[in-house]
Amino acid sequence: MIAGQILATAVVIVIFVYLRRFIVKRGREVFIRAPVAEWTLSGFLAILGAWVVLNIWGIFPILTNTAVIGVWLFFALWFAKDFFIDDYLAGIKLITFYKLAPGSRVHVLGMDCEILEISPRSTTLRTPRGRLMVPNSRLLQLGLILPESPPSSSSESEGSFPSGQRGSKSPQ
Repeated sequence: MIAGQILATAVVIVIFVYLRRFIVKRGREVFIRAPVAEWTLSGFLAILGAWVVLNIWGIFPILTNTAVIGVWLFFALWFAKDFFIDDYLAGIKLITFYKLAPGSRVHVLGMDCEILEISPRSTTLRTPRGRLMVPNSRLLQLGLILPESPPSSSSESEGSFPSGQRGSKSPQ
């Protein structure tokens, strides 16, 4: 009985160590930009692993297990909302509502920028200073200034800047 529990404990520890390595390797881009996410993941996996080991040894009653799972699911969903879901929803809004696509011009961060790429989580801009990758949710928080669509008449309004220069008139 005890030998089986010791073996099961060792298997659980190995599984959780390799699971952490796999997730960190796959999410390296996120963990480089947000090291607290890696700490949170490590803590979550350590507590979840301890919970499984304590269950193997028969220490937790079923009701406590349900409460622990509920609390960790709440934190996992909260974490996912902050780091992933907001960016995906903002990306959908940028593409559908603002009708942005590669080649579109926007004014953001006090600069006229050209959109190079819109991915589900971030948008790459070409600025006068170089390339800039901005998370989609942050791009909406910064406040985009979209150029007005060119009028159909031969004179352009002063506010549009299709050539990328604010207030400049481009030949038609």
